[in-house]
Amino acid sequence: RLKKAAQNETLAVAAEYIYSKGGTEVTGLSIRAAEAMANAYYNVDFGMREIQVTDKETTCMAFCWDMETNTRETEIFSVPHSRSKGVWEGGRRVGTEVVPITDQRELDEITRSRGARLKRSCILAVIPVDIQEEFAEECEKTLAAKIQKLVEKKGSAGGINEVIEGMLKKLEDTYKVTRCMVADRFQKKHGGNDEVATNALYNLDNRQIVMLFRILTGLLDGTGVPSDYFKGATSERVDPTGTAAEGGEGGTKTPTSKDKLKQRLGVGQGEQHAGGGKGVDGKGGEGAAAGDGDDSDVPY
Repeated sequence: RLKKAAQNETLAVAAEYIYSKGGTEVTGLSIRAAEAMANAYYNVDFGMREIQVTDKETTCMAFCWDMETNTRETEIFSVPHSRSKGVWEGGRRVGTEVVPITDQRELDEITRSRGARLKRSCILAVIPVDIQEEFAEECEKTLAAKIQKLVEKKGSAGGINEVIEGMLKKLEDTYKVTRCMVADRFQKKHGGNDEVATNALYNLDNRQIVMLFRILTGLLDGTGVPSDYFKGATSERVDPTGTAAEGGEGGTKTPTSKDKLKQRLGVGQGEQHAGGGKGVDGKGGEGAAAGDGDDSDVPY
């Protein structure tokens, strides 16, 4: 079951993220991959629950429970009903101020985003490391094979250029990362011209394309911020749904993005179970290995 899940091309594209830590780049399993792995693993229940809600904060619990070995990992966390906002004067940031979050939808998204990362942490603490390594290795094989197929279709509809263009547009529209910034990351000459940068990025090799996938996954998972990957990019945490992320600026919310986020996190309303098996309340969850039958080359 684990091998079959890892052979899902749509999952493999977003299975791993890359992150700079102490000057060293490390990789790890994404939220989506962790959920898919837990769904394929036997007798595992995982999810997130609200424990207490007050006027000032929401307290939740993320958990993963291997019912066969009775191994359980939990993370209790609180989400304040406020966020930091930059104070600007004359085009310069001079400080921050704390402003209340009054939009319940925004609070829900922030809670789910943070809860999803802690839920991943719980899953990875319960499932044996050797299983995780085998799953990641199989995902890498699947992604390598998919990229090779796309490269062979280069220049035609559905080829690698379209996939790269989709990722560049996502970086540009959501994270304000220019094509020249991306070109700098991969040491491509561009002379400050986005068109030149784009043409150079269309010629990334397979290894660099894998890295670009992992960078975008890291941003979408909230593992890193744009400046972690691209020189000159913002250091603010950006929520891909358009709402303000923890410590970030506000944005415009669109229902389509919210639906996509819910699908990626595998959560619903109320008690949020991401597992494919039964939850502790006996309710089943929707499988996290979404993407079966999905022909999209970039599931972002």
